[in-house]
Amino acid sequence: MNPPPHLAEVVEQLHASFPAGLREDDEDYASLLVILSDLLSERNLGEVMEAAFSLDQHMVCNRTAAALSVRKPSVGRWSG
Repeated sequence: MNPPPHLAEVVEQLHASFPAGLREDDEDYASLLVILSDLLSERNLGEVMEAAFSLDQHMVCNRTAAALSVRKPSVGRWSG
């Protein structure tokens, strides 16, 4: 998926930061969602993660909400 033009730079930065890609069970996944949620709308965050890492944007929104909740996400929590 190609990102909208206004999000292309964010996707490029993510590719540069995670050249091997990023999966939901990666240690940095939840932290990245929390950081990006301060910078992007829910919709834009989903589009960026889908374009950068082929992650379902709706699942990204759900995972972001969980990461922002009072529950501390654990590595591998969403795998399977």
